[in-house]
Amino acid sequence: MSRIWRRRFAGLCTSSVVVGALAQVACIEPFDGSKIELLIQQGARLPKEGTSPGCPTGTTHEADPPNYCQPPKGQPPARTHYEMYVVRDNFAFHLVNFEIVPSLRVEDPCFVEDEEARIPFTRNSSAAGLHSSKWYDKLLEIYTSDKDGEKGATVTDNEAGALADARRRTENLKKLQDNVQAIVATPYVRGGQSGDPRVELAKLVADKVIPAASLTDEASNKERLEQCRAFFKKYPLYYVGTDRLISLPINGIYYGVVDGTDPRNSGFIGGASVDVDVKMPEFDLLMITWQWNDPNDKRQEAYGKPLENGHYYMAGAPLRRTRGVINVPMANYLFPNDISGEAAIFTELDEDSVHF
Repeated sequence: MSRIWRRRFAGLCTSSVVVGALAQVACIEPFDGSKIELLIQQGARLPKEGTSPGCPTGTTHEADPPNYCQPPKGQPPARTHYEMYVVRDNFAFHLVNFEIVPSLRVEDPCFVEDEEARIPFTRNSSAAGLHSSKWYDKLLEIYTSDKDGEKGATVTDNEAGALADARRRTENLKKLQDNVQAIVATPYVRGGQSGDPRVELAKLVADKVIPAASLTDEASNKERLEQCRAFFKKYPLYYVGTDRLISLPINGIYYGVVDGTDPRNSGFIGGASVDVDVKMPEFDLLMITWQWNDPNDKRQEAYGKPLENGHYYMAGAPLRRTRGVINVPMANYLFPNDISGEAAIFTELDEDSVHF
């Protein structure tokens, strides 16, 4: 089947001479794969939760049959993820799994400040582990407290400015959650996994292992940070975004965002980049499907026989090549105005002398 699906990493050691005749040996591993630049249009929505117009009374997109209702217009239900394939000669080759999620979840118990966070205009006031939704509340508490911790201190001009910024930040959190969708790596893999990270995280909160977001004292913040770190170690792909820098999440792997605008400044955002260890100079179809997080999900009954490669979401054939780039416009053939996207594929990167 030609050279299309080779997966190979070749090591190359070279010596470099620097000033002072000091020789160093550097080992380089050229990436023998492809880079996929993916643009998913704004019509693509998050996996559907709740219910929709037309669903029978008492049915939802999360419930098991007979109380399950399929989401409209080709959208996947809640607790699913996406899988990307290339098809050649009626064979489908798996490339990568990903999720479309809110860029941040204000209610996530591990939506916290990192260990470097500090309360501005204070001496050594760490905010590490503080739940980020409480940033304004914590600043207000500190700035209006006197040396003995009692209320009544006068807020300085600098502190007033920091409070204004904190209020604006807090107001923007819900806007980012509702309007910016991130494309990220998923902890759900084919064949299932041991444990569901979201279920386990909810249990840690219910059992008060992770302190509630409302607790902002130093001891609670420290415990929250330690417990979330332990959780992240167990689930390195569980995604927790932050408003500080959308492209640098608290945990997980960020690929990009769905086409849209940043509600904070109305600037255009969109596009994702994924590296895969597959050469694909020739293929017939690029396909994105959706698949159940739990391979034993009872809602599968509503869709007939389970599909190994998932349920169709969007697909497209390579349209043209420009200087080694393969362009693939994609759409859902039933709902092209609602679900569409485009991919630009740079393949055989170990031999590319133009782009990389």
